[in-house]
Amino acid sequence: MAEVFKVDAALSSMALSVSAVVSLVLLSLVGKAMAKVGGEKVWLLAVVAKVVVMLGLAGLALYAGQLAAYLPLGLYLVYLQGVTTVDMVQPAIAAKASRAGAGMTQGLLMFAIAGAYAGGNVLSGISADSFGWSSLASLVAVVSAIALVVGLTCLVSKPRVAIQRATFNDSESTSKL
Repeated sequence: MAEVFKVDAALSSMALSVSAVVSLVLLSLVGKAMAKVGGEKVWLLAVVAKVVVMLGLAGLALYAGQLAAYLPLGLYLVYLQGVTTVDMVQPAIAAKASRAGAGMTQGLLMFAIAGAYAGGNVLSGISADSFGWSSLASLVAVVSAIALVVGLTCLVSKPRVAIQRATFNDSESTSKL
C-alpha cells in the first residue's frame, strides 16, 4: 500500500485493526437483521454496498489525484465490512436455495470461493502487468457489478405462480413413474 498507493503502512494497519473491531459489532447486527428480514435481503444490501464502495474506490484510483489518504482508507474499511457481511450470509442463502444436502451445498460453495480466489489472482496479475496497478480498481468494480447482477437475478423472489407451476410439474413427472 505504501509504495503503490502512497498510503502510510501505519494508516493501513490501523484501518485493518479498526475493521476487525467493527466486524465484531457488525456480525452481531447482521445476525439480528437476518433473523428479522432474512438472509437474502441482508446479502443483497451488502452486495449493493460493496459495489457502491468499489465504484467509489475505482473513481478515486482513476480520477482523484491528490486526495487525502483518509478517504480511501475509509472506503476500504467499509469495503471490508461488506465482505464480512457477504461472507457471513452466503452459506445460509446457499443452503436455502440449494436442493442438495447441507454438506454438498457447503462443498460447492467452498469450491466456488476457491475458484474465484484463484481466478481473481490470475486476472489481477494480468491486469496489473498489462494496464498498471490502477486498472485493478476498474477490474474489481466490473467483477463486483457482475456479482450484483447475478445476485439480483438469482435471488429475487420468484412469483408464487412459478413456484406452484414447478411443484405441479414435479408431481406430474413422479406420477408417471
